[in-house]
Amino acid sequence: MRVLAVDWGGKRIGLAVAETGAGIATARTAVAASGSLERDAEAIAELARREMADLIVVGVPVEFAEASRSAKLCLSLAERLRARGLSVETQDEDRSSVQAEEGLAEAKLSRARLKKALDSAAARVILERFLESHAQKS
Repeated sequence: MRVLAVDWGGKRIGLAVAETGAGIATARTAVAASGSLERDAEAIAELARREMADLIVVGVPVEFAEASRSAKLCLSLAERLRARGLSVETQDEDRSSVQAEEGLAEAKLSRARLKKALDSAAARVILERFLESHAQKS
């Protein structure tokens, strides 16, 4: 099964893909957020079709899900994707950006390149967590 992970943010949307059998997540180039969840959902749905994704995994900050504006927006994005007939699951994204930044620091990227790569690296972390949690259930 091919999976597309999404790390939604107000400025950029990080993306990563993986085949569940291979278990290797690959970051894709982040896209600019449009300022509209509806337009973002359409752009992600189009990307999912191009990537031939069977499932979309949306990262959600679960720890603060009830009170967090960000969590509510991520959950709303997931619902908008489902409304387009796509299969969508959510995954806790807690500290995914921190973990991604630590991994990218080892690559010794310039600050500008780090900032550009961070969102999709976080999506890769979210996807790796998803794949790991589902491998344990199998």
